[in-house]
Amino acid sequence: QDLPEAVSAQIQVAMESHHRHFSRLPRGVWIPECAYYPGLETFLKRNKIEYFFSASHGVLFGKDYPVRGVFAPVSLSNGVLVFPRDLLSTNAVWSRDRGYPSDPVYRDFYRDIGFDLDLPYLEAYLQGSNNRFATGFKYHAVTGATDSKVLYDPDAATARVTEHARSFLEARIRHARTLVEAGFDRIPLVTAPFNAELFGHWWFEGPQWIDRLFREAVQKTEVGFVTPSDVLLDQTDFQKTEIPFSSWATGGYAEVWVDGSNDWILRHTHKMVERMVELANRFPDVQGRKERALNQAAREVLLAEASDWPLILKMGTTVGYAERRINEHISNFTRIYEALSSNSVDTEWLTSLEKRNNVFPFLNYRIFCKS
Repeated sequence: QDLPEAVSAQIQVAMESHHRHFSRLPRGVWIPECAYYPGLETFLKRNKIEYFFSASHGVLFGKDYPVRGVFAPVSLSNGVLVFPRDLLSTNAVWSRDRGYPSDPVYRDFYRDIGFDLDLPYLEAYLQGSNNRFATGFKYHAVTGATDSKVLYDPDAATARVTEHARSFLEARIRHARTLVEAGFDRIPLVTAPFNAELFGHWWFEGPQWIDRLFREAVQKTEVGFVTPSDVLLDQTDFQKTEIPFSSWATGGYAEVWVDGSNDWILRHTHKMVERMVELANRFPDVQGRKERALNQAAREVLLAEASDWPLILKMGTTVGYAERRINEHISNFTRIYEALSSNSVDTEWLTSLEKRNNVFPFLNYRIFCKS
């Protein structure tokens, strides 16, 4: 919030990335972690963003109670719309203990032949190494909270996918009927955002479930799918309100990313942004090697800002990897900053870094210039 150039830069990169992949600019945006702070809508409006998604409590705890709950978008003062997340529908899928992916017949994510089978059998997969690792070949079903897993049955899993697609739709229909019977003045809208990695990665059958969901919905008259842009075309009278800071993280705010295990990252990323803004304004028109160095410096800033790193440190999973990545991006940026200050950019090192950390190849460092 105190570094507007960082916020503006991230939004501009998102806009350009979407345009390059889909040949058009987006009308809406999924803000990282569904997080919002008052004033963010100013940056969104400036970039012609018309809507974003938020945690349900962000809207429910707004200045004015939403008369339609989380089943219709609300409008902020500048006209940017907020689509609040419906917890009932998302928890049906997302919940670690009760969500569909925890069903006993689905494929178990954690059991892998790289850890289960004897090393001699795995020689062809381990490529001469005696170090075990996940191969992607998983023979077992979730079964339950036990190490004694049954073998995975794809046919049983496919049948369960159909059951879960139907149960999801039927639950939404029942809820919508209840709202309409209570006097809801429009068709209830259910917003259910999910991380894409859930489908196919954590939940192997997830893509099948999405496919089945749409096929089942086509056969029903009481439920259908729309995009947020469809809603903007169909409706114009949205309740105006102001909403507080929120995110969809555990606890609902920022304790996942600002915690004793990871808050040390912030002082480094803040300093990186301050220095990046300084560089962008000091060198607004350079070309060649200096421009390449500045573009790479901007990449290192964006990579260091990724919310994955503090999450990993908070959860205590691959801590060593996260710490290494954070420190590498800090170190890379600092080296570029000092090299530009002394006019001594190492071309060979820069080329190597560009190949290694090549996210957003279109990136223009000038997005960090003060407006």
